[in-house]
Amino acid sequence: MPIYKTFLIDCDKKPKLEITIGDRKYVIETENLIINAGGDMCIFPITPMVLPGGPEWILSDPFIRQYCNIYDLGKKRIGFAEVRKS
Repeated sequence: MPIYKTFLIDCDKKPKLEITIGDRKYVIETENLIINAGGDMCIFPITPMVLPGGPEWILSDPFIRQYCNIYDLGKKRIGFAEVRKS
């Protein structure tokens, strides 16, 4: 059974998260990375999971807000494209 954790962060912090998938780096900007939980506390919505095969991370909404996910089921691959800011 997986174990999930939620992390709180001070809303005044301005984190950016850089992750590498394959040979490409992806930066998740602050506005996509924190969710106000009320008051001066925010949720950091990247979730670690502990599974029998080792630790994994759920990138969730922050990654999807910033990068469009493109699924090619025929070739069994996933691509990412940065979302245009309006």
